Amino acid sequence: MRLPRLTTAHQWVVLLDSLYKSIIYKDFFISLSPALLRRYIKKSRTLQARQEEYLKKKEIINVVFFLQSSTTWPYDALYRQLEADKRYNPIVVVIPYATEIGRDSKERQHVMDTAYRFAQQQGYNCICSRKDNGRWLDVRREINPDIVFFTFPYKNSSPAYFIYNYIDKLTLYVQYATPIISHNENLYNTQFHNLLWRRLEYSDLHKEYAEKYSICHGDNTAVIGMLLCEPIINPSVKAKDVWKPQETAKKRIIWAPHHSITPDIFSFSSFLDVCDAMKSFAERYSDKIQIAFKPHPLLKIKLIQIWGSERTEEYYHWWQTTGNTQLEEGDFIDLFRTSDAMVHDSGGFRAQYLSTGKPVQYILRDESVYEDSNEFGRLCIDMHYHAHNADDIEKFIVEVVLNGNDTMKEQRDAFVSKYFIPADGVMPTDKIKKILDEAVGK
Repeated sequence: MRLPRLTTAHQWVVLLDSLYKSIIYKDFFISLSPALLRRYIKKSRTLQARQEEYLKKKEIINVVFFLQSSTTWPYDALYRQLEADKRYNPIVVVIPYATEIGRDSKERQHVMDTAYRFAQQQGYNCICSRKDNGRWLDVRREINPDIVFFTFPYKNSSPAYFIYNYIDKLTLYVQYATPIISHNENLYNTQFHNLLWRRLEYSDLHKEYAEKYSICHGDNTAVIGMLLCEPIINPSVKAKDVWKPQETAKKRIIWAPHHSITPDIFSFSSFLDVCDAMKSFAERYSDKIQIAFKPHPLLKIKLIQIWGSERTEEYYHWWQTTGNTQLEEGDFIDLFRTSDAMVHDSGGFRAQYLSTGKPVQYILRDESVYEDSNEFGRLCIDMHYHAHNADDIEKFIVEVVLNGNDTMKEQRDAFVSKYFIPADGVMPTDKIKKILDEAVGK
């Protein structure tokens, strides 16, 4: 294997982490050989078919949901449906997140603790994979799940909680964020995606991507619609006001920076360019706006590597404690629904916030953001106001948010109708439940 030429310490860390993962996940040869992967896929399909037949005869079906971060949790409505059905026994298992080499262990634990508190607050039947005695939960032995839902496709947890350990189970996954980047191998053709029993896609366009780019030609794909946007577009779901109380009514703006501040397969984040300006806007227009700082959960972990813990903690603390600002590290649904606008450079939020119908601005770090996006990602960017610097952000705040000059509203409304509202009137959660019911003979 010819190694790429690496020029930065970060790139060397990424390479070492990749080699380390191939050892602990025991998939070095499968990663290099499409022929071996095809054999593994064929084996998994046989085992999955046997599992379907077995479950048709089983009285109670154990369904495990692996939760790593509350910010990427799309399965609440599905959990509720399964909980209400006597045939299913849903269990949320909180597992480690961001286990890559070089990550801050204290912050990793914070993300895991936050996820566990979230699961408890939601009233889920939940288990933390890290036991009080420091040992890790053996999910196969202690729970023996029949069906497993993943929230991430990456090798960023323990190998015990990766798909290799569950190829004989019915495994499902919906993208934790709307797939918008052009790196289709990473989105559709990893070992994870090919070994799934069902990969739940957002649209026919995304199904075409799976059929085109995956070794299994998308034979495990089912189109369900925009699951992540369901709580936003579903009129029966009531929104909770999560904003910090103010003495007078103010416009509510979300700032959601991406984590890619270090070189990676994609680099969207403009955080380091605008982080000071966003604070100044909150201060300058304090009598007119509130800003919710909604960083990607990995941003803090990466920022600590650049700024150090003290400066990073001070920055986050400012957003948490200033009168007209707040720090949001958890779920985003209620935050989105009760906001007035958003400024971001995120990947998944490109589509998700559009579903609110509210004005949104995308910070274009450079033209590579367009080049690194797939067709749907570019369509989403075109529905945004664009910013190239802090002055453009301020202009958006003043002219669009405060003055109400939203010239793109009709375009966004048409886009939402085309891509987000189910043509058949059936919500994504109901479609997933139907898939499960048919598989288990219900």
